[in-house]
Amino acid sequence: MAKSRFTVRAKIVYVVWLETRWPLMESVCRGTDRARFDLSFVLLNRATPPLAPVLEELGIPWIHVPFRRRADIPRAMRVIWKHCRDVNPDIIHTHFMNACLAGLTAAALSGVPVRIHTRHHAGPVSWKYRRPWQELYDFYNNALSTTIIAPSGAVRTALTGRNRVREDKVTVLHHGFDVDAFDAVSDDRVRVLRQRYEIGDAHPVIGILARYVAIKGIQYVLPAFERLLESYPDALLLIAPARGPYQAELAPLLARIPKRNLREIPFEDDVHALYKLLDVVVHVPIRQTVEGYRQVYIETMAAGVPSVITRTGIALDLARDRENAVVVPYCDSDAIYRGIRGVLEDDALGDTIIRNGRRDARGFTARAMIDGLESIYESALRKTTLTATTEERYAAHG
Repeated sequence: MAKSRFTVRAKIVYVVWLETRWPLMESVCRGTDRARFDLSFVLLNRATPPLAPVLEELGIPWIHVPFRRRADIPRAMRVIWKHCRDVNPDIIHTHFMNACLAGLTAAALSGVPVRIHTRHHAGPVSWKYRRPWQELYDFYNNALSTTIIAPSGAVRTALTGRNRVREDKVTVLHHGFDVDAFDAVSDDRVRVLRQRYEIGDAHPVIGILARYVAIKGIQYVLPAFERLLESYPDALLLIAPARGPYQAELAPLLARIPKRNLREIPFEDDVHALYKLLDVVVHVPIRQTVEGYRQVYIETMAAGVPSVITRTGIALDLARDRENAVVVPYCDSDAIYRGIRGVLEDDALGDTIIRNGRRDARGFTARAMIDGLESIYESALRKTTLTATTEERYAAHG
């Protein structure tokens, strides 16, 4: 008989490629039952990983692989392969493309029995926004994985549809957040940000919480805001993080907005307080397949800020027009403008969206996500144990 994997802590190696702080993974580190799961990390980053201080605080082992470009994948693979050979993990779980390519390959070569990746994008995405060969990476990662976690129905549809992954290989698990943190924001924290970004008496403050990427639809929000200034000359458009590959294309539209009515913020760590500056959040990606999840939908609801949105990512599962958001058509500046005006000028609508949004956000807690993740791990280990037992029985009977 194969030895049960549940008699000792299951060893999990996380491989993550991300240059910015990731509160979701911090929650996983803090909330995972360490009596049942032994964690270690391989972090692919240019410089010191943002997750490192949390791992040090919690006593979780980690390795940093300096990583700048896809050409660094072979070196990352060697480090991950050696780490897997040293710790003999039961599970490897990878996040984001470069980590998946390096981590899943190394795990398969070193014989890790359970190989999981979380697919953070949906699709299909036009070749204008994503190179055609990048979809081949998806098929490769899918083939190497024994389980794939989809954070939304949109991602599951992309996997089981266009990518032709078996349905029993895909599990939907929504991302989770510390939703209570939005209620714990002090007036002092908000005051600091108001002073830092010179908000003054600006009203209303309209937020775009997305990078400068074409698929985010910012090019349709800017004309809507410019029109809004005719009725609200003291309005302020706050964009964070104000960086990305589409910045040059957006520059002419941004230049049409007076400087006193625009704040471009490259990065702000205190996201919870940032939401408290906003009267409306606008998030309008250009089609339903371009977002895999997009946490701004949930964070906006948890923060008690009404939003004007298009349905992508988790919003396909969650959004209800004029109940927890104002839903507008894709690529429609006029509809965005009307949506913003509606939220600002209809108090009953705004109150309804805030009330229902806060309630709906409660279904996306970090605790619920971690419980689901632990269940996925145990189920995958159970299947591996049963498979090993069956193979031993076949071998015993010749």
